[in-house]
Amino acid sequence: GARPSPAALADGFAIYAGAGPEGADVVHRVHEGGTEDYLAFDRAPARPEIRYRVDVSGVAGLRLVARTLEFLDGGGSPWLRVAPPYLVDAAGARRPADLSVEGCAFDPSPRAPWGRPVTPPGAAACTVVVAWAPEGLRYPILVDPQWTSTSNLVHARTQATASVINPA
Repeated sequence: GARPSPAALADGFAIYAGAGPEGADVVHRVHEGGTEDYLAFDRAPARPEIRYRVDVSGVAGLRLVARTLEFLDGGGSPWLRVAPPYLVDAAGARRPADLSVEGCAFDPSPRAPWGRPVTPPGAAACTVVVAWAPEGLRYPILVDPQWTSTSNLVHARTQATASVINPA
């Protein structure tokens, strides 16, 4: 449901006024760990959700556990993660949002993904849905589904050591 909108740059953020669903502003920030996009709703949308159409044609598998979605390589290591989404309303109240996947298979097991079969998506694209309970919210609200790279931890580590440190 995103629409074309020119970007206005401010303090490292790109703001796309009215580009989101139902006229929400899209606020985008790129950083070394990934990308964040926030959606700012001035008023309650007809459906309290955001839907992302995601190309998974180059992904070996998906894993969805505890409101966290991981895009996996063939060995089960996550390369991209969508952290548990949340929203903040006009009163400053932070609330969790739900995360779900439609149109693709995924692994729902909380066990570590390494050393077991990866669940292929079974489709070239699927829909990632961020939804929230609208009751009691004070608008405007800011919704944050954080997409982060996991590239700094995807390679196996060996010969790790541990040291005991005496507290002062």
